[in-house]
Amino acid sequence: MLVRTFLTLLFCLTTTLVFADAIDIGFNNESFHLGYERPLVQDDFGVVFGNVGFLYNGDEKTTMGRVGADFVGNPGQYPGTRFGMGTRLYAGSTAKNTDFINLAIGLRASYAPPEFGGFGLAASIYHAPKVFSFRDADNLTQTEVVLTYALIPKVRLNLGYYNLRLKEDSRGSNWTIDEGLRIGFTGYF
Repeated sequence: MLVRTFLTLLFCLTTTLVFADAIDIGFNNESFHLGYERPLVQDDFGVVFGNVGFLYNGDEKTTMGRVGADFVGNPGQYPGTRFGMGTRLYAGSTAKNTDFINLAIGLRASYAPPEFGGFGLAASIYHAPKVFSFRDADNLTQTEVVLTYALIPKVRLNLGYYNLRLKEDSRGSNWTIDEGLRIGFTGYF
C-alpha cells in the first residue's frame, strides 16, 4: 500500500510541474525508466537539482519510484565536466512480494567537452546501506554508465548500462532486480 501511495504521489508531482529542465526516457525489451529533473537553486558554485523517476522491469517484476536532490558543479579548468553528490529515496516492490524503501547517497559525473563533437559520457552510483534500508531490504545499489550524443541542443540520445541490486532480509545476498542496456533520450526544456 505504501508503494502505491508513493508512486501515485510521484506521478502527481511530475504531471503538475510543467516547467521541467530535463526529461529522460530509456527502454529495452524487458524494462523502461522515466526520469524528470529540475534545477531548484543555481549560483556561482553550481546547481541543486530536484529529481524524480520511475522504473518498471517485467522480467524481475520490479516497480520502483524515486525522489531526490543532487548538488552539481563544474570545475572551471575542465569545460564540459560536471560532478555532483546527492541523495535519493527509493520505494518499490519486486518478485516474491518484496517491498523496499531505501535512502541512498551517491555520486554522479558527466564529461562532454566541445572537442568531442556532441559525444559525452555520464556515470552515477547510489548506495543505501543497511541503516538506511527498510521493509524487506538490507541495502540497495544503483549504478549506470551512459554514452550520450547531442543530436540537437535540446535532445541527447542515450545508450547506457543500468544495474539495480537489492539485498533482501530473507535472502541474505545481493539480487539484481534490474540490469541491462537501454536506449533512449534526454529532452531539455
